[in-house]
Amino acid sequence: MRSTLFPRILLALAAAALAFLVPELLKPGWGLVVLMVALVVLLLVLGVWARAEKRLPFLCDPLVLVSVFQAQFFVIGPLCLPFVQAQYTSLYTIPVERVVATLALFLLLQGSFIAGYQIRVGVALARVLPVFGPGRVKLPGRWIETLILVGSGLGCAGFVWNLGGLDYILRLGYGQGRSSAFFLLAFHALILATLLMAWRLIQSGPARPGDRALFLAVLLFEVIFFALVLGARKRLFFLFFGLFAVWLLRFGKARMPRRAAIVALVALLAFFSFWGTVRSRSLRDLAEGRNREAGVPQQAAYMGYLTGVAEPFAVACKVVELFPDTEPYRYGGTLLVTLLGFIPRAVWPEKPVGIGKELTKYTDGVYYDPYYGHSIATTLVGDAYANLGVIGVLLGGLGLGILCRTAAAYAAEGMVDGCQSSPARVLVMAVFLASLVEVRGDMAGILAFHGMTYPFLLVALLFFRLDYRRSVPVPA
Repeated sequence: MRSTLFPRILLALAAAALAFLVPELLKPGWGLVVLMVALVVLLLVLGVWARAEKRLPFLCDPLVLVSVFQAQFFVIGPLCLPFVQAQYTSLYTIPVERVVATLALFLLLQGSFIAGYQIRVGVALARVLPVFGPGRVKLPGRWIETLILVGSGLGCAGFVWNLGGLDYILRLGYGQGRSSAFFLLAFHALILATLLMAWRLIQSGPARPGDRALFLAVLLFEVIFFALVLGARKRLFFLFFGLFAVWLLRFGKARMPRRAAIVALVALLAFFSFWGTVRSRSLRDLAEGRNREAGVPQQAAYMGYLTGVAEPFAVACKVVELFPDTEPYRYGGTLLVTLLGFIPRAVWPEKPVGIGKELTKYTDGVYYDPYYGHSIATTLVGDAYANLGVIGVLLGGLGLGILCRTAAAYAAEGMVDGCQSSPARVLVMAVFLASLVEVRGDMAGILAFHGMTYPFLLVALLFFRLDYRRSVPVPA
């Protein structure tokens, strides 16, 4: 009975949401959208059912996570549009024909992604990757963990100082401060340090009280810093999926972590919905109970989640509208942000911005800032289409599928009863799975996360002992 309770709750919630949206979905033309959404669901389910790397725990398979993340924006997103359109205009006012065309492009991207994942090119690539075995001259793993933790902590403090101090940050709404993108390196390094610490505590046997207390203190700091000071919800998802992957890859199908993961994921989704609605106000206004500026409508709390999944789909539709008639194809230029992002804008004022930032000139009106402020999520469909149209969508899905299969095959090699004991295979995969949260944005975001975490991890694997050499009983 317990094993079927959670699926029943999900089905009940889905049925209630569908009943809530039915009056809007019965408008002329939206029947075709519902049909396209049904085809998307069918493709997602078939892809997950036929997944090639069944050695991996189900929730550690990149194909599964990409499919689940994408379902938010290309299943729930288009179904939310009619309801969101009732309260908003501009970005969310999309002709049905363009909605259908965007869903067709997603079917192409997901189909090519599944094909790239199923073929064995990724397996061949995984076999040539190093395994970073133990070495006698390696330094203690605690050292690199401490170095990254201290360095990233100083970077977070530098971010607060650079932005004008904590008191100034409390007066700002999300995305209103101007700070160098260089500080992203510290934020992501902090997440990596937490994963390294979690691996050590798991792999080295019963942890000492001091180590557990430090780990919990670091987690508490990250939750407060990312959620309140920084206001960037997605980094909590990076952290959650990274930690969950470390545990699940090491211990396989332990019951308690799965239940804890469900509770944590529900809490994160609730936070995503609520906090996305209110964080546009400053923390000081929130603490003092002051409302938004006059003339700005107040959202209901649940609208945070609806707009959060509808907006990326709406942006993808906007990309289909703009390219190539209004905006020229970028021919891979959107990926340059990954390489150029660390150059300070003070040194290169005209440094290119991401495609999501570029497109805000069509959504922000007089408030548009070409370099600072928020950006919008294009989704992988919008990113690939902006680069090379339909061909870009096909190649983008295929490339992502091969990349995901490479990571999956690397992590699955040498598993025993669904458990992986190699630090390299666990940590490389944990970072990779955390990066998949960026499928809401663009490929440059995924690669940038890799560029800001894997170099530190590579140093740790090459020069420090992370195998800790102590037998750990698998929880019952």
